[in-house]
Amino acid sequence: MIYSKRRHGYGDEMSTKQLTLGGQIKNARLARGWTQDELAERVGRSRISVSDWERGVKVPGVTAIPRLVAELDIPVELLVAASQHTKKNIEVAA
Repeated sequence: MIYSKRRHGYGDEMSTKQLTLGGQIKNARLARGWTQDELAERVGRSRISVSDWERGVKVPGVTAIPRLVAELDIPVELLVAASQHTKKNIEVAA
């Protein structure tokens, strides 16, 4: 899927960084000028959780994903797909 840069802040082609869950979260957070602390407060998680998501150490749980979608205006399909991709890489690395 290709998303409009105007609406979602993504380019015409998604880079490898954008395909990662952490990259999606970080890009959307920075586009809004938010710190990790600000995003954490908005989604009801700790700054450490946001940092872990962005670094690909952990993935958001099922209760965090809808809040991330709402706050960051990331299409749920993109976030879930990136989450599945990241989970596979975490499992292989573990």
